Amino acid sequence: MSALAPHPPIWRPVTLWLLNFLIAGVLGYLVMLQQAVDHPNVVVSLRLPLQNMEGMSKELEDAVAEAAQAEQENPVAAEPIAIPTELKSRLVEIGEEPYWSVVASEDAEVTEDNWHTVLVQNRTKFDSTQWVAASRDWLLVEQDERLKVQFRSEVDAMRDILSRKNRGKYAVQMVSLPEREFVKAVELMRRLQREGHYAYLHRTENAYKGTHWFRVRVGFFKNPDEARAQGQEILEHFRAERIFPKSFWPVRPSPQELSKELLDLRKPLNKPWVLTLPLYADLEAALKDLAALSGKVDASYLSARMDSESGVPQYRLRIGFYEKKGDAAAILQRLKKEKTPPFFSGASVARL
Repeated sequence: MSALAPHPPIWRPVTLWLLNFLIAGVLGYLVMLQQAVDHPNVVVSLRLPLQNMEGMSKELEDAVAEAAQAEQENPVAAEPIAIPTELKSRLVEIGEEPYWSVVASEDAEVTEDNWHTVLVQNRTKFDSTQWVAASRDWLLVEQDERLKVQFRSEVDAMRDILSRKNRGKYAVQMVSLPEREFVKAVELMRRLQREGHYAYLHRTENAYKGTHWFRVRVGFFKNPDEARAQGQEILEHFRAERIFPKSFWPVRPSPQELSKELLDLRKPLNKPWVLTLPLYADLEAALKDLAALSGKVDASYLSARMDSESGVPQYRLRIGFYEKKGDAAAILQRLKKEKTPPFFSGASVARL
């Protein structure tokens, strides 16, 4: 009589069944998590026993543990934490490698004799760095050899998978103004910043009917509804002044906008040549020239300082960045031929 084939151990199918069950649970959690990102009113809840996990793969075990920890620490979304006044930052030109430095507003070593960068053009995006001591949830930091805006909630979310999912991908566009109203656009941006919003300008890539348009935007929000709600709140706050139209709307910013980068600190090292215009005594005149130049160059920045002798402010506009002196000189000649701005003839090539 032939021997009967042994029955397979019963624990194998049970283990496979449990593994499939846990995988399905994790996949279901991820689906619900995505729904929570798109629909903030949906509450995600997942309860998985973390005991008796024998036979589970290490990858699955880590995924389940991370998901459970995220839910325990942050069931829906992290509330941003206001940055203390002593951590307010500003951008100072120190004149040596890496040329720019982020310093605290109360830094006694920085005086009015230093050039302070107050407005930065990074391609089609413009950031003001004249931040007042208002409560806000973001500041300027140096990260990976770049200067960028960082939200406190981003710092808190470094190891929180739910907060990473909830990172802002939308902005609200409050108004769009033509190039001739650039000074007004800058003022609106600064008004929003004084209220604690992260506001910036976005210039149209191309000119329409001979002019570029500058959009005043506030960011960033995880979905269009959240962006729209913030726009309505801003409109109500400034309703008496009537400085924003009712036709605001949510927008999906470009990756370059979402990066929140202001300056690449490697450029002064690799491309140290810039164009510099004569000093301005009037901020409005400097801003008008910056607007006229912005559609013709990819990088420029406006700086301010107090003249030690006269005690009046001075403004300096620079355009960059170029690897060789000849490259900068060629751009200078092109801009002079185009006569933009009209008195660009006073510009010169300089090395940082």
